[in-house]
Amino acid sequence: MEAHDLLTAALTKAVMDGINPETQRDIFTRALYSHLFQPTRPNETDTPLTYAFDRALNGAVTKVAEKMMEEEPYRTQIRGAIHDALNAMMEDGSFVKKLTERVVYALGRAY
Repeated sequence: MEAHDLLTAALTKAVMDGINPETQRDIFTRALYSHLFQPTRPNETDTPLTYAFDRALNGAVTKVAEKMMEEEPYRTQIRGAIHDALNAMMEDGSFVKKLTERVVYALGRAY
């Protein structure tokens, strides 16, 4: 253990030993609430709890999407939707221009 950790542990023990159990529970409850429900950084909206929920939800959605991609009716529908979207984008002159600029830029960086 580093000196900083030892000092923190000693200070925490000294403070907690001098406080009655009801106040200890109150401090712990407030600290836990603050940790779970308050953003950890200034100007941030996500709390650790919302971050964990978002990760779990994204994981579940990914699993459902992967399962759907294994089933042929969905695969055909998705393939058709992607095909239609790409055709629409290729017909849009501004998209083709931006795509061309990015390809030229990427090629220039590669050499």
